[in-house]
Amino acid sequence: MIVEFLEGGELVLGLVTNPQAARGRLEVALANGRVLAISPARILVSSDSEETGDKARRQAILQEADRRRRELAALVEVEVLWGVLEGEGPEFSYAELAHLGFGRPPGPDELSAARRAVLDEGLRFAFAPQTARRRESAEIERLKVEREREARRREHLGRGASWIAGALRNAPGEEPPRAGEATGELLNFVLNGPGSVPPPETRDVRDMLALAGLPADSAGAFRALEALGVFHRHENLSLRRLGLPLRFDQAVLDEAGETARAFDLQSAERLDLTALPTATVDSPGAREFDDALSLEDLGGGLVRLCLHIADVAAMVPPGSLMDKWASGQASTIYLPEARHPMLPEELTESLCSLRQGLVRPAFSLLATLDAQGRVLDFGFKPTLIKVDLQVSFAAADEMLAGGRTEILGPLEETARKLLASRLRDGGLHISLPQLSVSLAQDGRVELSMTDAGSRSNLMVEELMVLANHLAAKALMAAGAPCPYRGQDAPKTLNWYPPENPDERLLFAHHLACRRSMARAELSLEPSFHNGLGLIPYTSFTSPMRRYIDLLVARQLRALSLGRPPVYGHQEMLALSMPAEDTMRAIRRMQRTRQTYWLASHLKNQAGRKYQALIYDRKGRRGRVCVTELMLETEFGNLPPEAKPGRECVVQLVRATPRPDFIEDERHDSFQFEFVSLA
Repeated sequence: MIVEFLEGGELVLGLVTNPQAARGRLEVALANGRVLAISPARILVSSDSEETGDKARRQAILQEADRRRRELAALVEVEVLWGVLEGEGPEFSYAELAHLGFGRPPGPDELSAARRAVLDEGLRFAFAPQTARRRESAEIERLKVEREREARRREHLGRGASWIAGALRNAPGEEPPRAGEATGELLNFVLNGPGSVPPPETRDVRDMLALAGLPADSAGAFRALEALGVFHRHENLSLRRLGLPLRFDQAVLDEAGETARAFDLQSAERLDLTALPTATVDSPGAREFDDALSLEDLGGGLVRLCLHIADVAAMVPPGSLMDKWASGQASTIYLPEARHPMLPEELTESLCSLRQGLVRPAFSLLATLDAQGRVLDFGFKPTLIKVDLQVSFAAADEMLAGGRTEILGPLEETARKLLASRLRDGGLHISLPQLSVSLAQDGRVELSMTDAGSRSNLMVEELMVLANHLAAKALMAAGAPCPYRGQDAPKTLNWYPPENPDERLLFAHHLACRRSMARAELSLEPSFHNGLGLIPYTSFTSPMRRYIDLLVARQLRALSLGRPPVYGHQEMLALSMPAEDTMRAIRRMQRTRQTYWLASHLKNQAGRKYQALIYDRKGRRGRVCVTELMLETEFGNLPPEAKPGRECVVQLVRATPRPDFIEDERHDSFQFEFVSLA
């Protein structure tokens, strides 16, 4: 027996091979060889057929029946039937339609033909398995409009898909008329995720990707945009999501250049400190020297400490084009593959840069300290300085180690006194190496380690901390609105080291302390900074690279000149808080990007073994730092003798660069396994 039924929205023919299958179902063989078990209630048309167990013969019988019924369906004039049946009622059986269409009592083939014709035409009658509802003219016109719209949509998607498919084959064809729209839809899909894209656009993107032969997901959209040249292989989607312009408008560049050319160095407001021996200590390859250090012996155990900051606040007025740009970007962005400055290099690498041998405008902290490192008095002044010594951290360490300390030695001694005082007040000094990931010109990933605990690093860090603390004190005393930084107390540690721990145990303790630290928070009300052991605290020492520092520098500069604050409470709130949010997003993106490139560097090194240090333990679980990479991981079943401070060996299982379009935030770029204790 031949039966016809609906399967997946289509009319399907089959031969009944077992009329008494399990649970009252019929076993039906289809022309494509599939065998289904269906309920008898699903049968719409049935007709007798010869019994045959031959698969090829069954296929021929079904193909012939299907051909015959399709030919008959082509003869059914649905539009004529619709016109004839006007006023005859809303619904009609397919037997009625077949009788009317063929002019004779219908058999199984005619019944099937009438049903197929209505289903295929899909306009004038609403299809249901047993009946067809005659549509009114208004409904038909509405459906025609929808069909035309869908046809245009399919044409647009088809052209876009062909364009993408050609690009994937490195044979891109002519851009479709709405290429920009198609690219925009793909971009929105990748950057914002399917969940944030309106359903119609999501459907368009998924359909276009499927037509191009790509997965209908974010990964497929990324591949399409890569093929079209919109993305490169290592596209930083997190940076794109920030929506920052990154490339300066020409008007901003022009303003920066004119400022550098026209700036008056001879202003009477500036204190001339060019005769004071002054040094800068920066990272290798630095182009923007934004801070410098001096120390003057006043006799009687007193010294005058001078910390000089590039006077950006004097060169970038509030409301200027540069200021508006810096406000939007919030900070300079440092990535392994690129650097995006907050302010134009026409200014930051010329007049703002405290270069050796050149007279430069600065904004300076002048603080008198006693022999114990206590601050007796301090103030801030616009100054002129001239740098005598310009060295890297490594070179400064060599000079200090070699006794060549005419400028740096007294500065280091003062910094150590300041650190001791800060530690007595409950502050912390966490000294840990920092891994730097960069890209060479040929695309190779290069790794380097910075010793954050070196003598020169400690010196600069402590002097900057003092300057920021004193800046906060000055603004608080004057009642000038200031974005202060505070930090809650750290979490209680699972262990504490004995007195005078060895180097490994101290390293492990610093790792555990860092993990326990709360995030520093910004507020216009001062609060205790537990990590530093100070109140109040702010930051003004990087106005070239952080917008909040520029805001504080403007307040300080106005105070030093006896002028009212540049910003009131509400204005400072409106400027500093959005900048802080942007900076947090940038820092998160920078960490993610460093992880991506490190994983790219290690992805073919599975099986490599590394020395590691256990730095925390709770029950059977322990946290470990792979010290060569400063990567932290956790193991769940460490041996009992694996205590904090104990070295061990771990093995890299996999390194998988996490593309930004992966929606699973639990994705871990690195997996290690514990091998043994060292």
